[in-house]
Parts: sequence; C-alpha cells; structure tokens
Amino acid sequence: MRHTFLSLYRTHGPKHLALPPGMAMMVCREIPFAATLFHVRPALTTWAQEQDTGPTPTSTVGWMGRELGLGCLTSMVTSPISHIPSVIAAYQQGHQVGFQTAVQQLLQAGGYKELWRGLGARTMSLAGTFTVVPIVMALLKPKKNMD
Repeated sequence: MRHTFLSLYRTHGPKHLALPPGMAMMVCREIPFAATLFHVRPALTTWAQEQDTGPTPTSTVGWMGRELGLGCLTSMVTSPISHIPSVIAAYQQGHQVGFQTAVQQLLQAGGYKELWRGLGARTMSLAGTFTVVPIVMALLKPKKNMD
C-alpha cells in the first residue's frame, strides 16, 4: 500500500489521490443505485403486497417469483439512470483520463450509442442485486415477538 501510494503521489500528485479519475461519475452511478435499492425497491414491494388481494403467498416459490419480478422491474427503472455514469467512470479508470477526455473519446469511438453499450448486461446484473439483497434483508430481519 505504501509503495502504491507513493508511486501514485509521485506520478500524479495529491489531486489524483484525493479524486482519482472516475470518482465523480462513480458517485453519479451509486446515488441512483442506493436510492433505488433502499427506497424504490421497498416501495415496489409494498405496492405489490397491496395489489395482492388473494392469500399471502405461503410457498417459497411464489415469494421468490414475486421477488425476482420486482428485482427485474427495479433494475429496469434504475439501469438507464445510472448506466452512462457507469460507462464514463469505467472508461476514465481504465484509461486514466478526465471526464471531458473520456466523453470525447467514447463519442469518437461510436457516437452516443457507445455511452449505452452494455446496458442489457448491467440491467441483468442489477436485477440480481435488486432481487438478492431484499431477500437477504427480509430473511435476516428479526421476527417480532407477538407476546
């Protein structure tokens, strides 16, 4: 760690250590992700439970199916919002360039469609996260004592 720190400091200076390339875009990617995971996804779960007029799904398969559907729906909501910052951040980090250079080079490489490359894969990946994390949180939630 010390060697890496000193090498980065010597070659790029303190600004690079405090705000490495892609950091701002990572923030722009993570804020929608966190807001979606901890606000939108629970709101969709509550909405789905309110829409279910039948008996509460008692089977694990029914519950897991609903959770998977909600995870996919949630991912479709957030992926387009957080995808372009994700692409720019990855490019900045991989090429050690600033924001303007990254955007210019991406646009030169393939126009605006280059900013959307990988949206399908990212959406599927986030669907997994938006399914698994709420399931784990629900399973780890302490049961209320009814006494």
